[in-house]
Amino acid sequence: MTTFITAVDLYVDYRRDLREIDSAFRFIGSSYAPSLAHSVWQFDAEAVQSQLEGLLRLPDIESARIDVEGRTRWSAVRAESQRRLQTSVPLMHEQGGAAVLIGTLHVTASVDGVLTRIGSRLVTALVGNAVKTALVAVFLLLVFQYMVTQHLAKVARHVRSIDPLHAGPGDPPLVLDRHAAGRWRPDVLDTVVAAINALSNSVRRANLEVQASQAQLADSEMRLRLGMEAASAGLWECDLALQRVDANDECARIVGVEPSQLRPQLAFWRERVHPDDIEAVAAELRSDPDQRTKALRIELRLRHEQLGWRWVVLRGRIVERDAQGAPLRALGTAMDVDDRKRAEAAVRASEARLRALTAHTAVLIYEVDANGRTIFANRGDDPPRRRVVGTLAQDWYPPEQRERFNGYLHAAFTSGSRQSFESMLPNEAGVPRHYVITIAPITAADGARSVAITALDVSELKQAQEALLEANRRLESRVLERTRALEAARDEAERANRGKSEFLSRMSHELRTPMNAILGFAQLLEMTERSDKHGHWLSEIRHAGDHLLELIDELLDLARIEVGKLNVRLAPVDLDAVVQEAVSMCRVGADARQVALTADAGSDALAVVADRTRLRQILVNFLSNAVKYNRVGGRVVVHRDRSADGRRVRVTVSDTGPGIASERLALLFTPFERLGQEDSDVQGSGIGLALSRRLAELMHCDVGAESVEGEGSRFWIELPLAATGIEAAVSAPLAVQRTAHRTLRVLYIEDNPINLALMQAAFEDRPDLELLTAQDGASGVAMAGAERPDVILLDILLPRMSGFEVLQELRRDPRLRDTPVVAVTASAMAHDVDRGKAAGFAAYVTKPFRFDELLALVVTLGAGR
Repeated sequence: MTTFITAVDLYVDYRRDLREIDSAFRFIGSSYAPSLAHSVWQFDAEAVQSQLEGLLRLPDIESARIDVEGRTRWSAVRAESQRRLQTSVPLMHEQGGAAVLIGTLHVTASVDGVLTRIGSRLVTALVGNAVKTALVAVFLLLVFQYMVTQHLAKVARHVRSIDPLHAGPGDPPLVLDRHAAGRWRPDVLDTVVAAINALSNSVRRANLEVQASQAQLADSEMRLRLGMEAASAGLWECDLALQRVDANDECARIVGVEPSQLRPQLAFWRERVHPDDIEAVAAELRSDPDQRTKALRIELRLRHEQLGWRWVVLRGRIVERDAQGAPLRALGTAMDVDDRKRAEAAVRASEARLRALTAHTAVLIYEVDANGRTIFANRGDDPPRRRVVGTLAQDWYPPEQRERFNGYLHAAFTSGSRQSFESMLPNEAGVPRHYVITIAPITAADGARSVAITALDVSELKQAQEALLEANRRLESRVLERTRALEAARDEAERANRGKSEFLSRMSHELRTPMNAILGFAQLLEMTERSDKHGHWLSEIRHAGDHLLELIDELLDLARIEVGKLNVRLAPVDLDAVVQEAVSMCRVGADARQVALTADAGSDALAVVADRTRLRQILVNFLSNAVKYNRVGGRVVVHRDRSADGRRVRVTVSDTGPGIASERLALLFTPFERLGQEDSDVQGSGIGLALSRRLAELMHCDVGAESVEGEGSRFWIELPLAATGIEAAVSAPLAVQRTAHRTLRVLYIEDNPINLALMQAAFEDRPDLELLTAQDGASGVAMAGAERPDVILLDILLPRMSGFEVLQELRRDPRLRDTPVVAVTASAMAHDVDRGKAAGFAAYVTKPFRFDELLALVVTLGAGR
């Protein structure tokens, strides 16, 4: 009877729970579905997800999902049972007066949960019914008290001794004090005893199950606590009637205080809520009072002691309300979501910026799913102007192009590679436009595949490219014409430069040739003339000739600089040695004018980066001017100073002359400018300083001048210091010497009779030297082979065979291969000298030459054989 009654009670409970599930399904379809359909239409993913999670809070609801076009877009799952009930609710949206299906809500309820509750009520039902049976037994005992009084009393004492909370396997069973067997046995008493013993066993088993459930509950509580700690979630319970809040240690961390600083008063927490959020919290608590256990989800800002306002999510339930439905007690969890809120805000801002950018870009961007349907478009126009979301992508194309487009689309999905192609599509007006289209595969986080299609209208670009190609063709034609003109101009300029170089070379040769005769014969006369008067005249001739030669050299140097034909060779140079050479060269002129010339050498040797010859030329120019324009008995001092950074040195030539007016200083380095000294007795051309500045610029140096009228002037050159070794100095001119043991035979090949006569006169006073002469290259080569001279002097510009060709012929003869050949020529240009050294001449002597130096060179070369 007890089991039957219990079974009937449990079946009634089971049917009642199933009816509650049906009621929940009807509630979802009538009350919940419209709100959810609105959120789905708005594509508010967060609201949809929140509402699905809210469905899971309904009794026995274990999962909910929304399918759109046959594909699950949102879902929430709490558990999955084997026995369950399921319902589907269509989500409709009113559009244009008609209801449109936008998705289907599928809700699943757990039957296993109902059965679990029925099982949990089994013990209670059994105990209750057992008690009822015991009462019936007592009644029977009263009826049959006379027959069974003592036995019933014992049964009663035994029943009273049963402790359901402490029943255990060691408790003794009920045994009556009577014979174990009889005629009418088993009777009612035996049945009662058996029932009570069975009841005791059931109580003991139920007690064991309760203890096991309590252990499982404690274990679940421990796992829950660990999970809450891992999730950094706090637990709280709020009693609004007592104005009290109990919170765990994690809640203290959320507001940045120590657990010991937490206060149970509700005011402690109210003052930490942001003023703008207090009304929202109150409204959430007041809403929907008919739901006695309404789930709560409140987002609010709490003040953190160190970090300020932080976003926190409170989740829980209102577990108690008063008679009017006002909340009395609630409990739940708290979680700091400030970082998530900031990230979500950043994502929303980024998405907004991206949508704004893509909405205004010239590129059309679409997303197409695996069915070929458009699910996103940055613009709802071109091509053509209509709404494209929801349409088939192939519909954008004319019928004749759809097969080609579908081929690219299929290739993008199957190969996973980017596809690019060009296509002509009509715009709204039907005018064909040129598009560059790219199809790129996309795989979403949930595994869904789609493609991104971009279309760029390049019609204007195509037109511009065609116009550019045409312009390029025209430009190439013009460039070709211009190039030809420039090449012709370049060739003409090169011919002009070559003409200038040839003119300078000829001028140098033509000027030096007569100067060689003038200065040469003047030297011979000085060596033979003994009259003082004639000696003075010869000295004047020599002085005028030297001045004219210096003027010629300076004019030619300046001209070579103007045409870019003067080169300098920069190398480390001993500065003090060059200064001493320049001082020595100007010493005679200084002594003649009674001017004291001194050079202040520094305590350390300095090397500068310069061309040794050109640096000496600049210093000689400064010194010669300082001597020429000085007063009788004046002084000229050369000194050097390092710059403050130690990387440069300045060489200054100071004099005690009349000085230069300040308004004339700017004209100092102008060619042919003598600053009013044209009518003075001081010889000069006005090109020395201009040439010095040009030479300094070629050596990357600076020159300048300072002057005080009536006191003197200072001319300086500033040079960079060298970091490596010093270039060896050029050897001093050889002193005239004579051979000690034999007569040297010298062959002079020269076509100019005057130069031949001059050389013969120079050799007449040298019995240790024998001069042989030839007037052209062919006869000179023949004579050299016949006479085997010790030294050969060779002019360069010879008729029919040049000096270079003569040198080659001499080198071909094994007998003359080692005979030193000296070039004696009026070709004194730098490229002429370089060419001569490269050709293999033992020395290169330019006209006019000094006899003592030439003869010393001949003796040195001849004695070395």
